[in-house]
Amino acid sequence: MQVKVLGYFSKTKGVKGELILKTDELFEIDEVKAFFTENSGSMAPHFIEKIEENNTSITVKLDGVNSVEAAKSFVGKR
Repeated sequence: MQVKVLGYFSKTKGVKGELILKTDELFEIDEVKAFFTENSGSMAPHFIEKIEENNTSITVKLDGVNSVEAAKSFVGKR
């Protein structure tokens, strides 16, 4: 398994816990199965429920993140 920094979650989108991923890295979204974020010095996996690329951004819905409040805790994380 390869882990690398792809970008950061810049803001929430909608009311169902979706996040906008900002990245400068090129990658195949179909190959990404999870995002890892640092939490208290360790890396925690967050599995992807849905990921979509459009003209200006990448929208990510993580498993178990079902509200704006829950999504806000990921904003700014790499």
